[in-house]
Parts: sequence; C-alpha cells; structure tokens
Amino acid sequence: EAKEVYTELPFSYYTSKQENPESFGAIQKHLDNHEIQIGDRQPVWVNGTADLVIVGVDQRIHVIDFKSDSKYVDEMEVFGKELALKYEGQLLLYKYSMSQIFKVDLENISTDITSAIFRRSFSVCLH
Repeated sequence: EAKEVYTELPFSYYTSKQENPESFGAIQKHLDNHEIQIGDRQPVWVNGTADLVIVGVDQRIHVIDFKSDSKYVDEMEVFGKELALKYEGQLLLYKYSMSQIFKVDLENISTDITSAIFRRSFSVCLH
C-alpha cells in the first residue's frame, strides 16, 4: 500500500568520497558510462530527477525508472540485462539519493527499469 507517490521527483545534494564513500561509488559508476572520472578528493554536486517514487506505509521505497531505448533486440531477457548493465550506476545513484531524502536505510529501497519497448519492468540486482 502506497503512502506517497512522486513523479519526476527532483533531488540535489553535495557530497564527497570522504563524507559518503558508498554514494560516491554510485556516482562514479554512473559517470563511468560517460567516460568521466572524478578524483577521490573532489567533492561533487549531485542533481537528478527520479521518474517515479513510491513510498509505502511501511516506509519501504520503490523507484521506477522509465527507459525508451530504441535499440532493437529480438530477445526480451537479453534487452533487460543490457538495460541493467547500462543503467546500474544510475539506479544506485537513485537508491542513495532516496535514502538521503527520506532518511531510510538502503535495504528498504528497491529499483526497477520499465521499458517502453517491451512494456514490462526489469528488476535490477544492484551490487
């Protein structure tokens, strides 16, 4: 049961590796897809928007990211794995960001990618 539902939820915060190493790792993983490296001592400003955030009455949070990647793939499961690999860093970033916004432990936050192409969600196992 949902207590709150947010669409296009903006988030913004300042962090560094010394302050929050786990969040910083997620940030770097996301930037790796863009071949951008940030230094260990360099603080960063994180700014983004989560497509859909559902906060349950039990304070569990579910983040759903909508993707419209147009790459044609015959095999739906292969496409889901490709999405997971491509967007794992972004989903980790959402997870750490929501934990800061809602003051909830990471284990109480889950993420999914929803593909407009296949009209289904793909759960992503985050490391």
